Amino acid sequence: MTIINTVALNFSESLSFYGSLGFDKKIVDGGAYVYDSSVVIFISTKTSHRLGLSLMQPDWSSELEAVRVYTEPVVVDDHFLVSDSSGIHIKLLPIQSQLPQSSKNSILGNFSGVSLEVVEFDRSKLIWEALGYQQSAGDANQGWIVLSKEDNLSVGLIKAGACPHIFTNPGLNYFNGTNNLDVIKKVRATGGSIAEEITAFSKTGEVDNVILQDQAGLSFFLFSD
Repeated sequence: MTIINTVALNFSESLSFYGSLGFDKKIVDGGAYVYDSSVVIFISTKTSHRLGLSLMQPDWSSELEAVRVYTEPVVVDDHFLVSDSSGIHIKLLPIQSQLPQSSKNSILGNFSGVSLEVVEFDRSKLIWEALGYQQSAGDANQGWIVLSKEDNLSVGLIKAGACPHIFTNPGLNYFNGTNNLDVIKKVRATGGSIAEEITAFSKTGEVDNVILQDQAGLSFFLFSD
């Protein structure tokens, strides 16, 4: 079970941003969950919190022992905090309650995991492997790999400098194929701003890929492939 963590600078505006994209919401102490059938995002109202991921499973004993070879976990409140070289906070939590669920998708299309741009690519890979993830796609020689773990969100590692677009960690990936133009139209219809319009892959100069960002800079990559 994985939650993507972000922060609200203005809580009502943040809820409006996610609502316009078709996410359901559940208000709780300290913030809100926004979610669809594929992903759960927690919006914290505490500005001391950071962008990152919360990974949840009943017990982390074996993973913590493996991770300590590469980095020392820190105890914070009810969880362990781990760092790779992406700069995000990786929280390791016991499963405490059932995450909110939805039967519908947001307007963003086909969610396919998160990406992290990392400076120490090899060490980051080892840390994620210590957390139980295994490489499922990609080629380190090409500057990227994807790591997967059972039913958790897949995590893509990208070497620093390999991505030519704006990038904040973590980035949510939506790969929509030929449907991406329709997705972009739906996004434009919400009236929200687009952080980057991409024409590099279009023979006609058409904007066929875009990147969105919420208030805290959490990125959404809406790509055709």
